[in-house]
Amino acid sequence: MDAVTSLVVLALALAVVALLLGVLMVLDRRAFARERQAHRRELAAQHEREVALVAQHHGEQLRLQAELSQLEQKLQESEAAERVIPAVITAIGTEVEAPAPVSVSNQVVLSAAVGEPIVKSLALVHGVRRALSPQVRSRIAFEIKQGTKQARKDRRRDMRAAWRAMRRERQSS
Repeated sequence: MDAVTSLVVLALALAVVALLLGVLMVLDRRAFARERQAHRRELAAQHEREVALVAQHHGEQLRLQAELSQLEQKLQESEAAERVIPAVITAIGTEVEAPAPVSVSNQVVLSAAVGEPIVKSLALVHGVRRALSPQVRSRIAFEIKQGTKQARKDRRRDMRAAWRAMRRERQSS
């Protein structure tokens, strides 16, 4: 074989390899585009579910606020009714005894005023501490690594399938 023929064969081989690489790149881009569209659809569906949940919670919050205002109004009316001291017109000039004041212990007042905010703040601190714990961070890192490995495996599997399909096409033609 002379040098010119060898160069032509080499050029054709390089052209075939370039064509194959181009086809593989196109197939990979199409697969990537399909995955991206699927992820976008999934995100849109998730967004719609979240919007529906927010609307549902907002409606429930409004309903509970209305119930709370009704209960507060009833409480105020009942307190106002209890505060009314019956007066008889014939008793003008005589002293009417006011109801005895109810004594509330300091512990009850302190518990009501300080207890609930302390419990809420302790719950928040516990949640933050647990979220930042090494075990949780380690588990998140492990899940990310596993997801990355699985994505690589999937890409390799898709690439092999594309190669097989291309070989089958070439053999059938």
